[in-house]
Amino acid sequence: MDNRFCEALKFLSSLLASCEKCTSTGRKCDGYEDNVLETQPAARSRVSNAATKQPKPSRAGALVPVSAAATAQPYSVSWLPFYGGELQKRNFDFFQSVTSSALSSFYGSQFWAQETLQVAHQYPALFHAITAFGSIHHSYLSDETPSDVPRIGTNNHIEFGLSEFNKAIKSMSALMTQKELSRHDQQVILTTCVLFTGLSSLQGRQSQAFMHVKNGLRMIHHWRLNHQMITPEEKNAVDMLLLTFVKLDTQIRPYLVGQESLLQWTNEDIVGALSPQRTFQTIFEAYFDLEVLFNKLLRLNFNEHSFKQLAIQIELLTNQGDIWDRQFAHLLSTMTPTASELDALDFIQLRREYARGILSCLVINAEDNVHDDLIPIYQAIIDLSESVLQKDSYTPRHGVPDSQKLEHPIFVLGSTIIEPLFFTATRCREPTLRRRALYLLRLCPRREGICEGMMAAKIVQKVIEVEELECPRCIEWHNNHSSPATTTTRSLPPTPTSPQFLPIRISPHSQNNNFRITSESINVILNHLDIPTSPLNYPTAPKTRVAKIAATKSRVAARKSQCSGKGKWVCEKHRVVETQFLLFTERQIKIVIWTGEDCELGRKGREMVLTWW
Repeated sequence: MDNRFCEALKFLSSLLASCEKCTSTGRKCDGYEDNVLETQPAARSRVSNAATKQPKPSRAGALVPVSAAATAQPYSVSWLPFYGGELQKRNFDFFQSVTSSALSSFYGSQFWAQETLQVAHQYPALFHAITAFGSIHHSYLSDETPSDVPRIGTNNHIEFGLSEFNKAIKSMSALMTQKELSRHDQQVILTTCVLFTGLSSLQGRQSQAFMHVKNGLRMIHHWRLNHQMITPEEKNAVDMLLLTFVKLDTQIRPYLVGQESLLQWTNEDIVGALSPQRTFQTIFEAYFDLEVLFNKLLRLNFNEHSFKQLAIQIELLTNQGDIWDRQFAHLLSTMTPTASELDALDFIQLRREYARGILSCLVINAEDNVHDDLIPIYQAIIDLSESVLQKDSYTPRHGVPDSQKLEHPIFVLGSTIIEPLFFTATRCREPTLRRRALYLLRLCPRREGICEGMMAAKIVQKVIEVEELECPRCIEWHNNHSSPATTTTRSLPPTPTSPQFLPIRISPHSQNNNFRITSESINVILNHLDIPTSPLNYPTAPKTRVAKIAATKSRVAARKSQCSGKGKWVCEKHRVVETQFLLFTERQIKIVIWTGEDCELGRKGREMVLTWW
């Protein structure tokens, strides 16, 4: 049997076996019936002109210029020839006007807003994936559920999106079972796979998102996409697909620890070794290499290599980072960035500082207190994150109700600020900086690929609770540095008051949420200890909870143990040194954290279960 056919069968089996649209929505199953477009023969996967039989033009030559009016409003008439129903048209236009920018972020607008839409009219699988994404994304943006309460139920947008998703899967099966797949076919399949990943993430179904990323990576390796000879017209699409899968793989890496046998992830490099002699010609080339470098950093496996082998790999990555710095500085000295490139520079520098922080910890190879020496890096991460968020705040949010424009969670496909802010808030023990990082996470709720800022903020809150309430050194430090009650926030960074930074909306019943009671109790206890906590922005607990707060404080006091000699602000023994992320249910994740003392004494980690929004 042909290897390509075997791969297609494996891919389809994973798609069909993981379909949970009936159990997840409660509606009657309509199966995987033949739902390709009515204007197409059922056995054909692409549109062709039987009368002329002319060869297809290249995508670059077939592109139609986009007028400003065509992209100004979310429901504008599509600039492409269209076929399909009215709902398909509206959601196709929504994808063009709104969703494409969420997928492209700082780079890739031509690929997602032009090339992909042009090709979609030749491939039903891609067409239905686009209309499904537009519908599900519209539902995400218009949902009025508070950002701290998990969404439940369904609506017309979700129902239509799932129906289109079903059609896309069926059309994908027809395409992949062809005897021959052209390079163009392969690129369309991978693009559709990216859309399937985003669709799953938007619904909070991360296990499905993982499955689609894994299948995409397998196809990239099977087709040797990174080693193909491509034309200049194909280069943009191939680069964007490789970059997208590199970023998605990087996001998933932290989840692999402890779940290797379950997830069965591939460790084959998506992009080969970087050439030290390469000179960047564009900012995009520099960004591409930076993401590849970051992916290789996250792929380091401390359980499979000896200390000597790890030291060699870490030194190699450090040298590659230094080379990247020099090449990037040279590029900037020889060019005048455009307005869009200037917007991207803060984001690229943020990614570089995040990578620098992780590498610094590995290079020094010391205990967890090494983070105390990385304050300049953490400060840079926070400053750059603020700049990125300020740019985001001016981005139009079509589809979001006016009352929620500044507080509704947004969605982007690639990593931006969640990961570096989470890293800073959990690893930097300087109270002001870590609270500033948490403040930004809570202030601008968002989902970046599979990473959710609202969930990250809850984990950070738990880490701060464990470290600062159990470490006598931390409590003593706060007591010695706190100001009188009337000026307790004087030493803290000012709370942004400009219109783009408004407090997030929370549910009036959010005390029933897993961490709301804990968070309120933390705030009162810390205030009782004269610890400045205003950037956490926790709601004040009512006096009726005094007994519960006292009991919580008593339990915390009982768990305190003598501090170790190392570590500023929080001693080495009481620091959270290990975190594990486990897929728990379809829409839930279990997080387990251990302090240094927990590991030393062989204690069970502290667990929490969170639900994606």
